[in-house]
Amino acid sequence: MNVTDVQLKEMVNSAFNYAKQMFEEFGDFYPFGVSLDAEGKMDIRGTVKVDKEHDSPELILMLQQMYRTQVRAGEIFATAIGANVDIPPQLPADYPDGIGVFLETRESSRAFYLPYTTDGRFVEIDEGKCRLLVKYGQPIGIAMSPEIFCVEKQA
Repeated sequence: MNVTDVQLKEMVNSAFNYAKQMFEEFGDFYPFGVSLDAEGKMDIRGTVKVDKEHDSPELILMLQQMYRTQVRAGEIFATAIGANVDIPPQLPADYPDGIGVFLETRESSRAFYLPYTTDGRFVEIDEGKCRLLVKYGQPIGIAMSPEIFCVEKQA
């Protein structure tokens, strides 16, 4: 299946929107994944920290392994993993903290970062509903090495 640029942009936007919603509602979020199947259907999978043994890097590795299995089976054709990250210091980010979205297909792998800053204050936006005050910077996109679509095994 050829994944279109429109589909990839929709995946990245969906991942950023989901992360922003979780972050603003709860003040943080666990890594999550977005995948695209042969019919063009997007699926968002959250992760849950079940104990102190599982931290964000381990949850990301679990998502990567799940997606590698689905890629090998021909079930999915694009993935995006979202996480709360430290933006690499060599990038021209507005703030050092950010939402990272790591997009992969057979043809390309890109990392997108949405810098943010917050002072940790929650404000009431509706009666009884609070949101974290967050200021977002300009998104940054860079090429990256594949983690999921490098499924061919070396002989």
